[in-house]
Amino acid sequence: MPTYTFVLDQPQRPDLDGPQYVVAEGDARDDAEMRAREYLRKATGATHGFRRTLVFDGAPLTPPDLDGGIWTDARVRPAA
Repeated sequence: MPTYTFVLDQPQRPDLDGPQYVVAEGDARDDAEMRAREYLRKATGATHGFRRTLVFDGAPLTPPDLDGGIWTDARVRPAA
């Protein structure tokens, strides 16, 4: 299964420590995102309100701001 890294934040919950970086596998990006959101629900206790801002194709071996893959703006999804 392909692996994706999602950057999710929750603007209505300032008590959470900024954006959350979650790596998830799935048959497609949407499937992986569903798994990432489910993980965050369990980890943070927040049931909704997560906003996806960036998606990284693959699991980065280096921090997101260094060479490790391609970040894409989730508001403009590439054609599948």
